[in-house]
Amino acid sequence: MTPQDLLKLNETLAYYDQIGSLGRAKIQRFLDSLLDQRWRKDILDIVVRAEEPGYFWQSGWKIAARAWLLAKLIEDKAPGPYLINGDWQPPAKPVVDAWVLKLQTTYEDQLRREITECFSFARDLKGLAALMNSPSRGLWDVGKFSDPVHHNPLHFRYIVYSMVASVNMPFVVPGPDPRSDYLKNSLNGYLNQVGLGYQLNCAQYYLEHPTVLHAELLSCSLISNEFPRTYRDSPFGFILRAPKQNICFAKASDAALSNAEGRADALVGKSHSERLTVVSSAMETLVGMYEANLDSPDKILLDSRGGNHNELGIVGSISGLKVQPSAIFVKVTPDAYLWQSFVQTATANNLLPVLTQCATTLGIPIVAIPDRRGAASAVDFTAWFPNGKI
Repeated sequence: MTPQDLLKLNETLAYYDQIGSLGRAKIQRFLDSLLDQRWRKDILDIVVRAEEPGYFWQSGWKIAARAWLLAKLIEDKAPGPYLINGDWQPPAKPVVDAWVLKLQTTYEDQLRREITECFSFARDLKGLAALMNSPSRGLWDVGKFSDPVHHNPLHFRYIVYSMVASVNMPFVVPGPDPRSDYLKNSLNGYLNQVGLGYQLNCAQYYLEHPTVLHAELLSCSLISNEFPRTYRDSPFGFILRAPKQNICFAKASDAALSNAEGRADALVGKSHSERLTVVSSAMETLVGMYEANLDSPDKILLDSRGGNHNELGIVGSISGLKVQPSAIFVKVTPDAYLWQSFVQTATANNLLPVLTQCATTLGIPIVAIPDRRGAASAVDFTAWFPNGKI
């Protein structure tokens, strides 16, 4: 691209900032995702066609028209219908001709309004609402799953959120740092410094504060009496009551869900425009994550057999619909002895009183999930959980 090309592109991108639109961040991600950066010139060649009908318009209109035409390339959903896996596939000439023709009779105020609407949260929310209510989600209705209150070890199907005792916290560091300080304050009492890093006692944190689930994008699994495998063979966690609208995707294998984007701590220390960009990116990611056609629970379980755990991406709370724990599960051997890994984890982290208190507070049962793949301890399930369901 020539210096003049770069100037026009930068003027166009700056226009989004000028009108307070979220467009610049989305379009920057669009441009950065191009596998061949030479395609930027091809895109700019389309964008500058906005000036064809504007020979009598002032320069401000020309920049607005370029910004409007660039927005048309990704308005459906970033990265847009013309970028497939990083491969630029330009719109047909008649499509661009129609856009340019419209510009002949469009004033700058209208261009500004359409650009703002194109990149508004309302557009993302409208698309999200349609995906949340897609027909395939009927197969994931709460009533399609077992009620742990009436647990049957020979016949069950649950959505579970598996736990580990602790996780590393890469954004918590020694010394002053806005994001780190926010996390240290909000997670006070649950962080341990290990060398120069920190670990979160996440099992204790979630069991003592289960409403935290509402603020998370949860990586969950679908288990049954035939396929009880959980994430990292975790021996305990929550059984969830998850509204079908909250389920983003369902995969028969590990989808490597990243759930750090858009968290409150990611906004600390940022300007208003930077916060809007982070939230916009998180919203865009969420919309992109939602599958219009979910595979059925039967298919997920069938395709999971013989492999690793499956993965469900579930939003903790959206549009007033909230995920709720309906039980705590604990893995046992077929003859009802606790897994050795659970006994070791619970003992080392003093989780037994935390588990029982959580169940009491929420009024939910503790349920034994038989799984022959774990080594047996010497502790019978009923010895630790005399009121549990087995």
